[in-house]
Amino acid sequence: MEKRILAILEPEEEYAGLLLNFIKEKKDFLFETRVFTKLDALYSYLKENHVDVLLAAKTSDYKEAAKKVPFTILLTEEQYVGEDSHPVIYKFQSAEHILREVFDIYLAHHGDSEFRYLPKERHFCKKYVVFSPYGGTGKTTAAITLGSILSENNSVLVVNLEMFPKSYFWEKSCREEQAHGISELFYYMGQSHCDLEMKIKSMVIPIGHIDYLSGVSNLWDLQEMQEGDMYQFLHGLEEYTSYDVIIFDVTFLSKGISVLFEECTNIIVPFFKESQNNTQWYQTFSKREQKLLEQKVKMVLLPKMEYMDELADIYYLAHGAYGEELRKIFPEEGTIYEMRTKE
Repeated sequence: MEKRILAILEPEEEYAGLLLNFIKEKKDFLFETRVFTKLDALYSYLKENHVDVLLAAKTSDYKEAAKKVPFTILLTEEQYVGEDSHPVIYKFQSAEHILREVFDIYLAHHGDSEFRYLPKERHFCKKYVVFSPYGGTGKTTAAITLGSILSENNSVLVVNLEMFPKSYFWEKSCREEQAHGISELFYYMGQSHCDLEMKIKSMVIPIGHIDYLSGVSNLWDLQEMQEGDMYQFLHGLEEYTSYDVIIFDVTFLSKGISVLFEECTNIIVPFFKESQNNTQWYQTFSKREQKLLEQKVKMVLLPKMEYMDELADIYYLAHGAYGEELRKIFPEEGTIYEMRTKE
């Protein structure tokens, strides 16, 4: 299916250029984007092309152009503006936040339409689980660091499936209204919506070159997740998104998680001290499942961080002693992208 067209009308050439350059650097951006600094140029384009969304500066003469497109969003220089006919986005914030709000607003106005994304062509996708039955083992940090390592050659999504998710430093940098938890994604999928990739793009928090989905707002969303629910969730991510690698950050065992263990490529179990290096949690599975786990589980002893500041620097972790231990587990994983493109 062809991508939808996003037209940006912004008279300020410097601002328009910066926004366009940021969009060009985004992998798998969900709109084809055209930027116009002059209204006449936009009119000429509209004569022969269809535009799905117009993102227009409120200071521009956008009103006539808005009549020619199905949906218009305004970029405003004021943080709190009431607008009767069009939704607004504050102009002077990060480009990442602006694009996320575009996705969010578009979905909110088209969620009940008949439009549905078709499944993408099957692509090479690996799923990893970072799991520990203990707290304080650096599991989430390991998941983010592994994602950062693999993002050097791949598009990566990290999904927080902790029963009791904490507030991490990368979430604090995101505005509260944008830090959607994965509970919202479960609800969205339960309503049979298929525009899944745009929904995820409206929710993710960027951490370097990886996308991160925050944890649940209600622990029962995970506790009550059955095998069928997990299959639907995993296959939805695989068929409707284009990530090369998906990493799941897991802290508990359940019927749904057993499906995740079965579907994933490997289960990484980090630990800081020898007393945590055991597999007693295997006993909750059948003998057949235990044999499968033995083939997939990779135990990794990670160096203890001496200073909290070290945990706030993902680049430092990925390229230091911490990342070095994770790289030893998958020495070949830096070539996932090359392998995929050759097939």
